This record gives sequence, structure tokens and C-alpha cells, in this order.
Amino acid sequence: MRQALEGGQMDLIGMGRPFIVDPEFPAKLIAGAIDAAPAVERDFPPAADMPRGAGLNWFCTQLALLGQEGRTDLAMPVEEGHRRYLDRIAEATAALRKTG
Repeated sequence: MRQALEGGQMDLIGMGRPFIVDPEFPAKLIAGAIDAAPAVERDFPPAADMPRGAGLNWFCTQLALLGQEGRTDLAMPVEEGHRRYLDRIAEATAALRKTG
């Protein structure tokens, strides 16, 4: 990451996704216990083979799990995380319509 930034290849490197996978990854990286930030999206199907937004929605589902249950489910298939996210949006929208 440092080389890419110093070489002017990019202005910013997003670090939110690795924190979802392992909130302790910075300490592990500094201690030398790991060589790189976690990147579970490397194992995702190609974007062309997934519904639009499925990868991002999977991460949103993981954030919700972390907030609600104090854990993530990294074994959850991408399309399941996507579906669960869309279901939560539909439920929230229905609840807002009832209060209006």
C-alpha cells in the first residue's frame, strides 16, 4: 500500500473492508503475524457473475451482523449476504411507510 501511494499510483486506499473481516488486523500486521490486510473479496465470484451490488451488500450484511451479534459470518455466500441486505432494506422501507 505504501509503495502504491508513494509511487503516485493512487491517492487513497480504502481500509474499511479489512476491519470487517478482522478488527485486529492492524496489530497483527505490525506484529508481523500477517503479511497483508485481509481481503475476502478475492474469493468472491467475478462481478459479472453476481447481481449488481452483491459484493458491497455482502459487506453491509457483515457490518450489521457485527453490530447486532458481535460477530461476522465470513463463510456466508455472497448472494445470501446480498439477499439479506435487500430484505433488511425492504423491511425498513415498509416500517417507514407505516409511520408516515
